[in-house]
Amino acid sequence: MTILIVEDEKIILNTLTFVLENSGHKIISTSDSKEALRTLLIRKDSNLGIDLVILDMDLSDFSAIQLLKEMDQRHISIPMIMINGLFDMKSRKDLTEGDKTVWIKKPFNPAEIIACVKGIERKIKKTDFRDKKQRF
Repeated sequence: MTILIVEDEKIILNTLTFVLENSGHKIISTSDSKEALRTLLIRKDSNLGIDLVILDMDLSDFSAIQLLKEMDQRHISIPMIMINGLFDMKSRKDLTEGDKTVWIKKPFNPAEIIACVKGIERKIKKTDFRDKKQRF
């Protein structure tokens, strides 16, 4: 599975990259949400799709909420794991796209991320989510 990680805390980004690569996943990482959007747009029109985005909701640049809005405007629909230090239930409800979004609270155990990724991977296989029009 190809995973895009968008996280501006270097230690968390490095940990996620290490753990997920060692679980057999291809990782593309950035600390910049504008770069994440560019990556998604470039890969949307290629055969190099992204299967999952792991997104820190507390980014310091172009906000994660703005990134989600940009993705929605560009019809980029992809499973996501949202990482957040604060759990505001209203924001979660407003930002969650059906059953394609999983929320994880900081601090987290890397095993929790691996379990979420495996769950999403099973769901993708079960529902055949990755048809050519949906896979980015």
